[in-house]
Amino acid sequence: MINLILDTNAWIYLANGYNPDTGKYDKESHFVMLEWINKHLENRSLTLFINEVIQLELERNIEYLHVQVKNLSKQISDLDRELYNKRNQENIKDLMADALIKIKQLRARIAKNTTHILKVESIIKASKVIPITEKQKITVIDWALKKIAPFHRKPNSVGDALIFLNIVEYFDYDPEAFVDDTIFVSNNTSDFSDDKNKARLHPDLQTLINKKPIQYRTNLASVMNLGEEIIREYNDYIEYKTRSYYICEMGCKGVEMGTGEVFIDKNLNIPRNDQYESYNPSQTRLLFGDENDLGPEELEALEKGNFKNVEIGHCGWCNAIHVFCHCGEVNASYDDEIFCECGEDYSKLIKN
Repeated sequence: MINLILDTNAWIYLANGYNPDTGKYDKESHFVMLEWINKHLENRSLTLFINEVIQLELERNIEYLHVQVKNLSKQISDLDRELYNKRNQENIKDLMADALIKIKQLRARIAKNTTHILKVESIIKASKVIPITEKQKITVIDWALKKIAPFHRKPNSVGDALIFLNIVEYFDYDPEAFVDDTIFVSNNTSDFSDDKNKARLHPDLQTLINKKPIQYRTNLASVMNLGEEIIREYNDYIEYKTRSYYICEMGCKGVEMGTGEVFIDKNLNIPRNDQYESYNPSQTRLLFGDENDLGPEELEALEKGNFKNVEIGHCGWCNAIHVFCHCGEVNASYDDEIFCECGEDYSKLIKN
């Protein structure tokens, strides 16, 4: 349901926990984000895409995935150095005890982040690759000559241009669903964003996705809420497509146009008036031992047997009344007089 494309910087931030909004390394948010991605990869509600340019850039910048681990390792070295410098102080034992607690916590964070990076590298390798075409490379040269974004600031934005064009040409709307299900995440706001609003695409690039199911985000954390919204939209669409519905029995114009659907207004249980051994839940029952007594499900079935289920609805096009009788017949009329072949008279029921 969700097509997710992460720019090189978004992959790096996912791996090392860097938050571009705060300029700091988060302790937990990158773990939460990866957990969300993996959950939706497993239930197949999300597909990760990558292209050759992003792959090459990640290979060149692989060390940046490990920045937080290096920073944590440095903190341990700094603590060791600090203890050494204070080795002759009287309270050295207390200082060592405090330092050991901090070092233990730092090593735990290093281990957690190292495992996390391996998971990120794994889903990078498993991402679906969108091939770069020769035509796209030629188009990007034309953009550069005309200084179209992302070449509006600097001439060496070939990689960024290829990444974006590659995405634009690959994704199209589902011909029926029309859900904006593709998310491109990049914090490279200088190349991709509008000068006046960093959260929006540059106008040159926006024109390319106006008729595409693509949304642009600068922060990976915002994708979780957006992704859940897309999933809800898709689930609503699937529920609509797979719903049980009825076509107007009057053969109105709406049937020809594909809009003559009958909407159910009432679902009623009416008392039986035929010969039937009814069950009264208030009636005293003789007890013959637990093994011979009726269970809750059997009692419920008996109680339901006292009633007949009838549905009443109307055509969304011509407004004809439809009665779905308990006998299986469908009866339709433009007035309140409806009789079923089984003998049921629904006129009073409709008027009520």
